[in-house]
Amino acid sequence: VEAKAKEVSTEAEKAYASVVNKLGLAPQGKTTLKLFADQELLRQNTDIRVAYLFNGWAEDGESIKLYGFREKEVFAGVIAHELTHALQDQNFDIDKFTERIEGNSDRVYARQALVEGEATLIMMADALRSTGGDMDPADFDLDLDGPMGQLMNALTATQMPAYAGTPRAIQELLLFPYAKGLRFVSFGK
Repeated sequence: VEAKAKEVSTEAEKAYASVVNKLGLAPQGKTTLKLFADQELLRQNTDIRVAYLFNGWAEDGESIKLYGFREKEVFAGVIAHELTHALQDQNFDIDKFTERIEGNSDRVYARQALVEGEATLIMMADALRSTGGDMDPADFDLDLDGPMGQLMNALTATQMPAYAGTPRAIQELLLFPYAKGLRFVSFGK
């Protein structure tokens, strides 16, 4: 466990530097990382309803909670994604921005896509940086049937095996805010 904590700490430092570099902003105060050895315990300690489909969760003003037994390469991206949410909340109050709007679920989905798309863009930029690549937002056309969408589905299925067994309609619903949000925010970069 101590070795895993050290590994995550190293990846967190990389993620923090990447987010600050990309956004030019730093989270206020201290950011605490909490590692969970069991995905069910992660679910019980967050608002996640289907923890086996997620790698991390940012609690507003509290901490970033992670499933701690993933491959080392996963952590920097997940932490960058969650730090981006922390910055969004610090500056824009994401809970209020994405709260349910009576009679207008499309607006809520669009707002969730904006929030998740920005965090996913930072996460993917971090992943590309770590492999020596450079980010071109034009490459992020994430039609789920296109090459990037297929890659995102394959990575999601690899990192979260339960995802691979879900029906296609559920997969698209789960990936919508990330994939379509990424596509949307990529046009503005």
